[in-house]
This record gives sequence, C-alpha cells and structure tokens, in this order.
Amino acid sequence: RPPDPWALRTRPLDAMSEANANEEAATEQPPDMEAELASLRGKIVEMSTRLSDSEAKHKEDVAGLEAKVEAARKEAGGNAEVLEQLKASEASLKERCQEAEAQVEILQDDLAKRNDELSALRSAKAALESQLAGAADASKAQEEAKAAQAELETAKAALAEANAKLSDAEAQCKAARAEASEASEAASRAQAECAQLKGNVFSANDAKEAAEADATTLKGKVQELTAAKEAAERAAEEGASQVAGLREELAAAKQAAAAAAAQQSLLPPATLATLTALAEDKCNFLMVLSGLAREKVDEAFGASKAIACAAEHGFWYRVKPGLLPGDGTDGGWRSHHAHRPMTWYDVAHAILKVYTQRTAGSYVKAKGAALTWKYDDADPEFGAMQAKELHHHLSSVLSAWNDVAVHTGKGYLEVQPRDVNKGTMVDYMCTKLTEARGASPDFILCIGDDSADEFMFSALQARYGADPSVALFTCTVGRKPSSASFYLPDHERVNELLTSLRTQTAGMAKFHSVGGNLAAMAAEAGILDEGSSGLMQPPPGSALASGHKRSSAEVSRQFR
Repeated sequence: RPPDPWALRTRPLDAMSEANANEEAATEQPPDMEAELASLRGKIVEMSTRLSDSEAKHKEDVAGLEAKVEAARKEAGGNAEVLEQLKASEASLKERCQEAEAQVEILQDDLAKRNDELSALRSAKAALESQLAGAADASKAQEEAKAAQAELETAKAALAEANAKLSDAEAQCKAARAEASEASEAASRAQAECAQLKGNVFSANDAKEAAEADATTLKGKVQELTAAKEAAERAAEEGASQVAGLREELAAAKQAAAAAAAQQSLLPPATLATLTALAEDKCNFLMVLSGLAREKVDEAFGASKAIACAAEHGFWYRVKPGLLPGDGTDGGWRSHHAHRPMTWYDVAHAILKVYTQRTAGSYVKAKGAALTWKYDDADPEFGAMQAKELHHHLSSVLSAWNDVAVHTGKGYLEVQPRDVNKGTMVDYMCTKLTEARGASPDFILCIGDDSADEFMFSALQARYGADPSVALFTCTVGRKPSSASFYLPDHERVNELLTSLRTQTAGMAKFHSVGGNLAAMAAEAGILDEGSSGLMQPPPGSALASGHKRSSAEVSRQFR
C-alpha cells in the first residue's frame, strides 16, 4: 500500500517566526486526495457492478427455481403429498428470495448513501481546494484533511460491511440453489412414483380382467359341479337302496354261515364215537383240553360223560364221577384257580377294547380268568399286524404283574394267568391220576394243532421225557417247528390214527392196559417206523428228525 498522503512530515521547529511557519505550511503541496477518491470511486463502482451481477443472477436463479417448481408441479400430477411438499419448498424459497431482495435493497440504499458521501467528499475537496488556494490557515486545512481521512476510513468500513452482506447474500443464494436441486430431485422421484402408480393401475386392470375371466370359468364349473352333485345324489339314493338290499342278503348269508359254522363246530359223530370208545376202557384215561368256553365244550362233548374235558385252557375241568378223589361224584365243572387275585383284569380289558375299536371284525371274549381277543373275522393281514402290536403293548403294560402271560394263536390273542394253560392242566391231571392209581401211566399219547398246545408238549417232556417206564408220544398237526416229538400231516390223519387205535385195541385183551395195547399197536403198525411211510413222523427241527428216534423193536420191548 502506498504511504499515506495525509501524513505530514515532521521536522524540528527552529526559531522561525510564526509567520514563516504559516507561510511554509501554505506553500506545502496538498495531500493526493484525488487518487484516494479515484480508488474509492473504483471500488464503489466495482461493488455496484457486483451487486448488479448478484441481483441479476439471483433473479435468474429465482426464475429458474420458479420454472423448476412449476415443472415439478406439472409432472407430479395427482400426487398430492409431493405437491404439498413442493409448495412448501416454493414458499420457503420465495421467503428466502424476498429476504435476499430486501438485503439487496438495503445494499442499494447503502450504495446511494456512499454515493452521497462521495458527492459530499467531492464538495469537501472543492472547498478544501478553494481553502488551500487561499492558504489562509494551514492548520485549519490540516484539521479538515484529517476529518476527510476519518470520513474515508468510515467509508472503507461501510464498504467492508457491504462486502460482508454481499457474501451472506451469495451464501443464501447457494443454499437456495441447493434446496432448488433437492426440490428438483423430489419432483423426479414424484414423477417416478406417478409412473409406477400408473403401471400398478394397468396391472390392476389386467388382474381385474383375469379375475372376471376366472369368475366366468368358475361359474361354469359351479354349474357343472351342481349338475354332478345332483347326479351323485340320485346315484346315492339308488346306491342306498342297493346297499339296503345287499345288507339284507349279507344278513341272510351271515345267518347261513353261522348255521354252517355251528354245524361244523360239532364233532363228526364217528370221531365222537371213537373217542368215547377209547375213553370207556377202564384202563384208559382220555381228556380233551380246549381253549373254548365251557358251553362250547359241553355242546361238543356233553353227550359223553366218559370223556374228561378241560375248558378255557385248563381254568375249568370235569372228569368222570368218582375218578379222582375229592372231585365229587356229580361230574360238573370245577376249577383250582377260582380264588386267585385278578387286579390286572380291568387294565387288560380296557386295552383290548381299544384295539377292538381299531380293528373291524374283532371282538373281546371273557373266559373265566382269561381274556381273548378274536380277530379271525377281520382282514387277515391287518388283523395279524394288530395282534402283533397288541401283544407288544400288553406285554409292556402287564409286566408289573409277574403272574400274567400273553400268547397268540390262530386268529386270537389271549391274556391269562401265567399258570393257567394246557401244560399246567396236564401236569395237574397226571399228578391226580398218579395219586389215584398209585403208579405213573405207562403210555401217553398227546396230540395238538395250536400254539397253546406247545405247553402240553413241554410239560409232558419235562415230566416224563427222561422216564424209561413211560412211553411218551407228543404229536403236532401240520409240518411246522414244534417241541412235539412227532407230527401228523392233517386232521384226517388224526382221525385215521384214532380209528386205527380203536380197531386194533378192541380185540387185544392180552395186555394189561390199553396203554400197552397202544404201544404194541404203534410198533406193529409202523407208527414209529424209520421210513417216511409211517403214519407219524418227527417234526422238522426235532431231535427225532435228526436220527435220535427209537426203533419200533426198542419201543415194543420196553412196553412189554
């Protein structure tokens, strides 16, 4: 910056007179105020130009913002929410523009004031020049120059303040531009949302048309289903009448089947006569052990009092009057298990009822101390599967009772006390007969075809299997694994064996008992023959089938 023209040179005062000092001061060159005023004038012009440019640019920005707002308002369309936001942004921008315009007006007023001050300075300069020309009073001119300098400093400060306000106005214009940009982006987003809404409207129209087409199709299907329903109702009515007729025919068939089954359940008269003839021999004891109820056993064997019977797997039994001591003379049914505790009975019965409801054609039958679940009228495969599951279930639940056993047979499952079975009944009767006659039997023939008969085979093998004085023949019916020593192919062979026994023992009085007769007959008739032509053969898997069978001569010598 050039040195201050208003600064006065200082020099020491000599002894010059006051007049010489005033003359010197008068003849001294005045400060260069014109250059300073020119510089100030240029700055003021420059500031005016900048203010004008800023005002013009601001107006252009405002016009652009208004145009963008108007375009955004047109593009937004029906999006009311976006339009409200744009309107709020427009109002805010207008307020800020008004504030900027007010500041511009203030700056223009300040500029006018500075122009006035410049004019005043010019007038002061002219006055100063006139005063300097007169050089009347140098000290007064100096003071006026200092006053002009102060005014110039004041003008400079005002100019700096105007520049600061101009910077604030420019910053506000930048903020307004940023907000306008945000408003433009919001308008673009609103336009995109409007386009999406239009696409959704088109999609909704397409869906509506598809739904109407589907509704038409469904109406057709409903009509078809209604017609089908009516046809099905008519067919159901016809089917109901047919089912009623079929039920009547089924009931008649069941009655006929029941009559046929009842007829078949009775023993053939020839078989009953054979058993009766063998049982009436005083040297013999013949007993039929069955799992059926007493009523069924009486129906089959009631005509013959000589045949001893055991029902319900040995829970009940009857013998010839007076045969066993202590059994009375009426020949009625008796039991040596009648007073045993039955706490498990209700539990097992409830489980059996559940499986009866699950399995069509099954039913529960109570027989003395036993509960029997019969499924021979059910579907064979499903009944067998349910029986297997029921066996596992009962075995698990009844494990708390050590004296209860569960076993299965042909078409049935039975729950009964562990010691109520054909094996314990056979053992009991052998003990009673030994006590009554004072000696063990010399010959035993035991035949059975059911899994429950295995108890008999095991009990007799355990009691007499190692006794050489007893000829024991245990025989199952059918070729299958068994604890019996022999097997017969079918029931017809059983009838043939019984008939042969009756025929051959009728005239053989030389032996002391029928047991001896049967043993001799078995040896002479080839029942124990090693070949396969014999009537009785060892079952598969038995010890006798592996070559441990006694010869007929050995059996004959033993029995004799």
